[in-house]
Amino acid sequence: LGLALNANLLAHGNLNTTDMGVAAFALIGTYMTWLYVRNDAKRMLFWAAVCFVLAAVSKFSGIVWLLAFTFGSVPLLAARKRNASILWFVPLSVLLLIVVVLASYGWQPALIRAEPNHWLTGKVLPAGRYIEGLFRQGGHALRGQRSFFAGLHFLKGPWWYMPAVIALKTPLPWLVAMVASAGYFAFSRRRLEDWIPWVPAVVFGFLLCTTNQLAIGVRHALPLIALGVVVAAIGTSRVPDYITRQVGLLALVLASLLSAMFSYPNYIKYFAFWAGGVDKGYRWVVDSNYDWGQDIDTLEGQWGAIVNANGGRVPDLVYFGFVDPRIICRMPVGPRSWCGFMDHTAVIERGTRALDEWHRSLEGHDRVVVASISSLKLMPDDVGLGKLSDDHLVGRIGNSFFVYDLSGTNGVPALEGK
Repeated sequence: LGLALNANLLAHGNLNTTDMGVAAFALIGTYMTWLYVRNDAKRMLFWAAVCFVLAAVSKFSGIVWLLAFTFGSVPLLAARKRNASILWFVPLSVLLLIVVVLASYGWQPALIRAEPNHWLTGKVLPAGRYIEGLFRQGGHALRGQRSFFAGLHFLKGPWWYMPAVIALKTPLPWLVAMVASAGYFAFSRRRLEDWIPWVPAVVFGFLLCTTNQLAIGVRHALPLIALGVVVAAIGTSRVPDYITRQVGLLALVLASLLSAMFSYPNYIKYFAFWAGGVDKGYRWVVDSNYDWGQDIDTLEGQWGAIVNANGGRVPDLVYFGFVDPRIICRMPVGPRSWCGFMDHTAVIERGTRALDEWHRSLEGHDRVVVASISSLKLMPDDVGLGKLSDDHLVGRIGNSFFVYDLSGTNGVPALEGK
């Protein structure tokens, strides 16, 4: 129930992102490794290898799970079981990865376009696109990206960012059960075998908090959330005292039901009730934690009403995202609009003068502006949007877009949802 009604899993399951692939296969691979430790059946170790290979071809971060399993869990199991034959799973995992990657990307050599001056750039290899993706995404994770957390801005995520976001986007009873159950497991286990199935999760969590510099979404931690739900459910079900156990299980069930019910259908915007919920969670973090373009269709549907309320004048749109909204929607926007990364790339290509002019025009607004919450919080190119204050707020479209009238005439009547 905790997995089926977890808002983070529901959000990315509905969006069909690669994050769900790595989360599912990492969860099952960990379970299969645990079954091997428990039952000593090598077929379980084989299926664990298959799952971690599938995780590695689902998303860049899945390679961490595969490497930690192959060169961490397998040697530890061989040493603990005193069975050298288990080491055959090391080359087997590598071979499985090669077979699956070639089956997915084809045998035909492809040009690798990695980072400039990278030693692989320009090489032609089979499955070149997969290899290129590994190095491109690896470089992206190490460089970081502009991020926001409760009023703080940084280009490289601090170590505490991901644990903090997991806490913000997890129902409180589940969060307490996760921490308590994990703590009990850590201090009660004496056998090395009990820890071996968790080696990939520990390695992934460590790298996610220390080496990774991206602070842009809880989706990157979905495997840890899924495993945390399982640990919390098992730990709560094993509380010795009957009344305490039943109260704990009831709290988890109610937390799952209420969080799914009150965040429907805006699961990606889910925040714990104490953190502001769907309506106010953006005060903590934005981007793919809250605003990932889900409300663009809603904005398009109400754009005509905003134009009419503004006397037929087209508002300016300030948007922070990868896709230019004008490409996917039929919305004419004002000349001083900022339509995401795609539009901004074109502005930069026109030169520094064009960028400076855009900066000045944005600060000189005297009309109606529609701004996404990510642009307001992340401030693209360090351009402050201080003029877009609550004093000028006249409406809110969906959860992610805010309408401001800067004319000083209050020409646009308050829209529904302010």
